[in-house]
Amino acid sequence: MLGVNEFSKNMIFKSAQAGRISEDIALQIESAILSGQQKRGCRLSSERWLLEIFKTSRGVF
Repeated sequence: MLGVNEFSKNMIFKSAQAGRISEDIALQIESAILSGQQKRGCRLSSERWLLEIFKTSRGVF
């Protein structure tokens, strides 16, 4: 698993945009899967790590 600093070089995901933040996060994850950047069936990184990447709270995520 990549650390946050290593991952930011690849930047599959970016911090969530204003508005429906949860929707933006879902769209980014879906886009990463459909484009092949995130393999289907592979586990995502830990919730804590994803919260840091998306710059959001656990309730939103």
